[in-house]
Amino acid sequence: MCSSGSMTSYSSALHPPSTLLPSPVQYDYDISTILAITNPLGIPWHPIKSKGQEFRSEVIYVGFIWSLVVHSISLPCKKCKKYLAKVSALLSNPTKAVSHKECLYTHGTLQHITLIYQDGWAFLPPLSCFLYKFCNGYMCLHLPALVLECLRWWQAILSTPCAVGSLTPRPTVDPDVWVDASTNWGIGIVIDTQWAAWKLKKGWNGGGRDIGWAESITLEPCHPHAGPSRFQRLPHYYLR
Repeated sequence: MCSSGSMTSYSSALHPPSTLLPSPVQYDYDISTILAITNPLGIPWHPIKSKGQEFRSEVIYVGFIWSLVVHSISLPCKKCKKYLAKVSALLSNPTKAVSHKECLYTHGTLQHITLIYQDGWAFLPPLSCFLYKFCNGYMCLHLPALVLECLRWWQAILSTPCAVGSLTPRPTVDPDVWVDASTNWGIGIVIDTQWAAWKLKKGWNGGGRDIGWAESITLEPCHPHAGPSRFQRLPHYYLR
């Protein structure tokens, strides 16, 4: 990308690959073609070797390895080790008070890589809720047990490097499930024409549990009603 200014469109100068070319597809232009157009205009670019790459079917972008051939995304091993060290640093001394900046930095990293580790979405809410407990940027707090548990899950996942995620679209399934949760009463579920409700016990909101926890457990009994997956990849379920 250009280091400054707006990107100029070169669609009129560059043409799509010829269909007569053998597989893999080859282009009649490359980075040098683009530079030949932009250099006379004085458009500044970052050095290609440090912040760029030639046209190819596997590229690194926003910290991920994108494979256009197999439609996959993966985390470079170097990045995986870096993120593992970040999580392990928080877990190295569980009784130590941590700052808002430390937690926010780690939360942002984990949120970013959920594009690959999609199961990780279930292990982010406790850390997200914990961030709201900081009144200012100077306060330090102890990590709750639920946050530590989630960080241990991330630590175990990142200990196995080079995970690969698929970019192929997932099928969608609508099992007609409706759920709700109330801190004053409990949880309720409607599946098609049937319904069920459970009242929360007194003291349920202790140990770091809150409305987010109640809403999460409401989804758990719905999973069997979604039916077994007939697809190679797990589908997206619509739950309301």
